[in-house]
Amino acid sequence: MALLNSPSHSAKVAIHFQTIASSLHSRSSLKQAKLFHTCILRNNLPQHLYAKLLLFCTSPTVSTDALDYATLVFQQLQQDPTIVMWNTMIRCYASSNTPSQAISFYGSMRDRCMKPNNYMFTFIIKACAANSCLFDLHVNMYASAAGGNVEAARSLFDRIRYRTAATWNAMLAGYARKGNIEAARDLFDQMPNKDGQSWHEMVCGYMKIGKFDEAGRLFKGMPVRTLPSWNAMISAYVRASRPVEAFALFRKMQIVGMSPDEITVVSVLPACAQLGALVSGEWIHLYVERNRLDCKISVCNAIIDMYSKSGCINKATAVFKGMRKRSLVSWNTMISGLAIHG
Repeated sequence: MALLNSPSHSAKVAIHFQTIASSLHSRSSLKQAKLFHTCILRNNLPQHLYAKLLLFCTSPTVSTDALDYATLVFQQLQQDPTIVMWNTMIRCYASSNTPSQAISFYGSMRDRCMKPNNYMFTFIIKACAANSCLFDLHVNMYASAAGGNVEAARSLFDRIRYRTAATWNAMLAGYARKGNIEAARDLFDQMPNKDGQSWHEMVCGYMKIGKFDEAGRLFKGMPVRTLPSWNAMISAYVRASRPVEAFALFRKMQIVGMSPDEITVVSVLPACAQLGALVSGEWIHLYVERNRLDCKISVCNAIIDMYSKSGCINKATAVFKGMRKRSLVSWNTMISGLAIHG
């Protein structure tokens, strides 16, 4: 054992490895690559050397079997692959006869919470271009992913001949989340068959950047106003400290026969507190109990907060004590309410 760890042994390993590494070039064979791999495994050499092996095996000058071997090596890595390794595999499969494998590798990478770089997106676009049935799926993937590359998504979108509503909506959402409402509106105006989701994305996009008047005009123009759109409008008005508009919208949704859900309740209760509209807050509390929404922790928290800020600490305490389960927010809301009232 001591002999294996001796300086002379280490020196021999280093010399042996350097010999193999230097021999791995564009004219090398798969056999030499396997020898290189064996050397790494036997001597427990650093992980970064696998990048060189993968790069060689995915080179266009090597046989087709080398890509299969590269995939095997990649799948047997004992440590998480680096972004360089992911790029290598995705790049090669994007140019192969099985471009769908590039998408599969991309999905696996995202499952491991690895973030793609712009270099990778060029390969993904190429893979999708080679397989048109993947277009809808991956425009959606790019545009909706947190921190997604909307430019890459648009590049895919522009290549699609037959676009579904889901594809259009994915692009609208992607632009809206990036704050590029002008691009979203331009696309929205071009959209031949808008559905409820299309209108919803645009309304949310305008509300997000504070353009309430434009959001309101779109909302009024919706062929069918969905519950999520009502909720989005109410919530945005409350966040913008415009409780009058929020509560007016809440009343209107009931007039037109739209039943509030727990999200509506949580959104509108702060408006009651801001307006000092205790009677309205009590009516909402009664509505919650009748519709069994009081089992939702978030709803109870909102009611506690409303009563506390409306000067009814006893009612807030009663709601708190009646909760079967309480979150950290429940405790903090109750403590804050008690602090306000001394």
